[in-house]
Amino acid sequence: MKPLPLRQSPSFFAARTSVFLAGAVIAGATLAAYHNSFSGPFLLDDVPGIQDNLTLRHLWPIGRVLSPPPDLTTSGRPMVNLSLAINYAFGGTKVGGYHALNLAIHILASLTLFGLVRRTLLRPAMAGTLSASRPARDSAAATLLGLAIALIWALHPLQTEAVTYVIQRAESMMGLFYLLTLYCFVRGADSGRPSCWLFASILCSLLGMATKEVMVSAPLIVLLYDRTFVAGTFREAWSRRRWFYAGLAGSWLLLGYLVASVGGNRNGSVGFGLGVNWWAYELTQFQAVTHYLQLSLWPHPLIFNYGPFSIKHPLEVLPQAVIIVLLAVGSVVSLWRWPAIGFAGIWFFSILAPTSVMPGPSDMIVEHRMYLALAPVVTLLVTGLYMFMIGIQKKAAPKRGLPAASLGLVMALAVPLGLLTTQRNKDYRSELAIWSDTVAKRPDNPAAHDSLGNALEHAGRLEEAIEQHRQALQLTNFAQAHYNLGVTLAKAGRFPEAIEQYQQALLLRPDQVDTYDSLGNALVQIGRIPEAIEEYQHALQIHPDDLHANYNLGVVLAQVGRASEAIEHYEAAARIDPGNAALQNNLGIALAQAGRPTEAIGHYEKALLIDPHHAATQVNLGISLAECGRIAEAVEHYQEALRLDPNSAEAHLNLANVWFRQGLMPEAMAQCEEALRIKPDYAEAHFNLGVALIQTGRMAEASEHFRQVLRINPGDVQAQRILARLQAYQQPAAPLK
Repeated sequence: MKPLPLRQSPSFFAARTSVFLAGAVIAGATLAAYHNSFSGPFLLDDVPGIQDNLTLRHLWPIGRVLSPPPDLTTSGRPMVNLSLAINYAFGGTKVGGYHALNLAIHILASLTLFGLVRRTLLRPAMAGTLSASRPARDSAAATLLGLAIALIWALHPLQTEAVTYVIQRAESMMGLFYLLTLYCFVRGADSGRPSCWLFASILCSLLGMATKEVMVSAPLIVLLYDRTFVAGTFREAWSRRRWFYAGLAGSWLLLGYLVASVGGNRNGSVGFGLGVNWWAYELTQFQAVTHYLQLSLWPHPLIFNYGPFSIKHPLEVLPQAVIIVLLAVGSVVSLWRWPAIGFAGIWFFSILAPTSVMPGPSDMIVEHRMYLALAPVVTLLVTGLYMFMIGIQKKAAPKRGLPAASLGLVMALAVPLGLLTTQRNKDYRSELAIWSDTVAKRPDNPAAHDSLGNALEHAGRLEEAIEQHRQALQLTNFAQAHYNLGVTLAKAGRFPEAIEQYQQALLLRPDQVDTYDSLGNALVQIGRIPEAIEEYQHALQIHPDDLHANYNLGVVLAQVGRASEAIEHYEAAARIDPGNAALQNNLGIALAQAGRPTEAIGHYEKALLIDPHHAATQVNLGISLAECGRIAEAVEHYQEALRLDPNSAEAHLNLANVWFRQGLMPEAMAQCEEALRIKPDYAEAHFNLGVALIQTGRMAEASEHFRQVLRINPGDVQAQRILARLQAYQQPAAPLK
């Protein structure tokens, strides 16, 4: 009997079925572990990176989307910004879609890791690792081990920060592209037509470079993988695929351009020359990396924000330094003695190297940095455990195949990890919950107290918020805490105290645009308008394109009658955020005040395209249309305003004005009366109704309405004159002598 072709081989179909089942288990288990993560709010860097990031508002022009503003997590990372813009296009700022895409990225990365591990275990360089006697058993063992590694990696609670904290999509997306770069190379090495797979590997490397700078080591790790598992030597790897490695190296050019676009130091957030002692930072990283390894083995406690810390003397980290140096040296030595182990060790250190070498002023320990670095750790641990069990079984029962107990052991590890991940996601359920947890675990972290204060302020618990901000300042005197305390005091109506805090913040950080802007807002609240204008102007000297400073300055200038200057700042703000309905409406008001109703109409119409349900804009558009003689259109917009808001006194009054001009006195008077029913102290409605009553000969009633005008606005000269005439008209003539 002839053997069946491979395509029809039962063992082939069994292998494919087992692979699909393993993938389904990974995806289902990960979804179950993160099922409670979809409603978690935006946190910390999510707010500027997503909610306030204007480059996400439209997918076109694409150049704007791929050029996020400075000082954000997405700066110099166009792929991250593009993915967030896609989320925004489908759901605005509703958090569920962002979490869903984060989880999808994590599941895809887990499936890619599964495929990478499985194919690596089946390579000739790994012969003997599975200790199976037949190819079918080798395939089953590789699938099981791949499942175990990918499942534990996917469910490990150390991954929650990279998955549940939305903006750290940067880390998980980079991890996905890094794994895909390796996976596509492996497929190309195994394929009879490698070109497509190798081209896909180069493309994934480019996408990864456009996602996060940690991707920098990917081309070298692919070369090391080739040397370790495929070609056998670096020379052979280069001679076989030099064009491929030239393409991978080319992706560094994109990374270099993106790094340069943010000043080479991410706009002053990382790098040398930032006031951070390089050696002091490196000493903290010995503690950081050993802590990451400890969390890999025992994921407790997990902390959202560790805050800054310093090492006063090198001896403080001597034990950790010895561990890390031995592991690093051991990884290099193992490349020749035990290449697979050496590859895993070098991979681990290459992922952590960029953030460990480049100093940052505050982020000494950050758990999301372990997202991809956890993969080699889990791979070594699970494979080592498996081989240990194989060794035990060989002594106990040499003729048996794969130990059945190993699958149970994998599940025994995966289930509690998944439960811990679900439990950790509960901490992300609210801003208040995550910062309360952080303060409880790191009570000496001033940034955590400050952020807890922000969370309490957002929850309306202002006194508690003020106390947390003050605790932060007791630990460290820093500008952000003064600023946030000022914001909370302003919300509590304590504007003089808020002004003092803003000024303290500016003494420490005189380049903070938001602080000048908020100081201006507080000064407006207590009537110090000229000083407020100065503060807004200070903000614009630092950042001429700041949206809020331009907008707020426009509002204040319009209030003091400087309409032409207000228009300039509104127009600057509109160039930054053309999709802001309130801004377009205010620009229209300023243009109308400046006697430019035709231009005002255009901006009111833009505002209504953005938000057609805003009654006040409908009224404003009607007023400008009426001034331009387009009465019928004006009436339509007044009526639309009343449909949207039947209690719009302004719409009733302006509709009354139209009826007055057309001589429809009963209709006009009815609209004035309706406006006064809604807003009894509406001076203009009293005035206009008084005029109508005079025209209909009802002088006594008219007098009463002009008295109401003067009660509301005693300085109204025109009302005083009309009332005087009415009183003279109603006074009886003196009798003849």
